[in-house]
Amino acid sequence: MRKIIAAAFAFVVLATAGSAWAQPHKGSGTFTLSGQINTQIPKDGGDTSAQGMFNLGIGTFVSSHTQFFIGPTLNVSAGGGFGQSSVHAGLGATVGIKQLFGGATAKTFPYVGLHATVLDFSSGPAIPGLDGGEAKAGLLDKMYVGTTVGLKSYFKESVALDLSAQMGAQAHDLGSGLRNVSLVAALEYIF
Repeated sequence: MRKIIAAAFAFVVLATAGSAWAQPHKGSGTFTLSGQINTQIPKDGGDTSAQGMFNLGIGTFVSSHTQFFIGPTLNVSAGGGFGQSSVHAGLGATVGIKQLFGGATAKTFPYVGLHATVLDFSSGPAIPGLDGGEAKAGLLDKMYVGTTVGLKSYFKESVALDLSAQMGAQAHDLGSGLRNVSLVAALEYIF
């Protein structure tokens, strides 16, 4: 763990060593490495669960202030009630769009966005089958959709630190009351 933290710290120091200015433009590609903590909070007072996720993403600026992105996620979750716990790992994906605000020579861009995330393609909430048993959940049963509010700050013309907060709900039943709250920290490279 110390080696990972040291490598991340060294990357941030090297990324900030040069002058800072941002010039994303239409057609610029992006590569993103991020980590996030998700917390699922049921309104009905059920057990809260948490997941740690690592995301890789690729994207493109469809205009100088509008960014589209997609990428896989590695999800490591832990949860359970009092005295119980479980750990699970799985592969998922995220897709979304961000609208950045700021001038053409700005170094920092606040933004808002929309996203859809499947935390794990291999599992999901069980739904009743036709025979009264349980069937595997469909894609919408595993998907969360929501909004993002964030701040992207450029260390160099091509490297940014992206900090955001996300709030979402299950796509198949937006009124179900289960809320997904995430804090995300990312490093983004523009090419």
